[in-house]
Amino acid sequence: MMVEKKRSDAGFSTQVAEKDRLIVAVAYFFTWVGGLLLYLLKKDSDKAMAFHGMQALIVGIVGLLLGFVTFGLASLIAWVVCLFCAFKVFTEGDVQLPTISDYAKKYA
Repeated sequence: MMVEKKRSDAGFSTQVAEKDRLIVAVAYFFTWVGGLLLYLLKKDSDKAMAFHGMQALIVGIVGLLLGFVTFGLASLIAWVVCLFCAFKVFTEGDVQLPTISDYAKKYA
């Protein structure tokens, strides 16, 4: 059974290969730290993994910054969003968050 790869506006597929899904899910679990490591390690070799690393990084940093204003509530919400992303990537191979994915595609 062939899986159709989704093409983004940036000209590359954001679909993660089945063998790499666990790595990307773990990166989402560790939010900005995992996203930064994944992005730095894969930015030249695998654009889909770099995209997901950048998306996790953006969600984590936004949650961290807003967490200072909301006394940690935004950080908790960002972590829950990242857990959702980890689940979606592990089961389906791709997840794109509105607005955040546009920035992630731009910088991946």
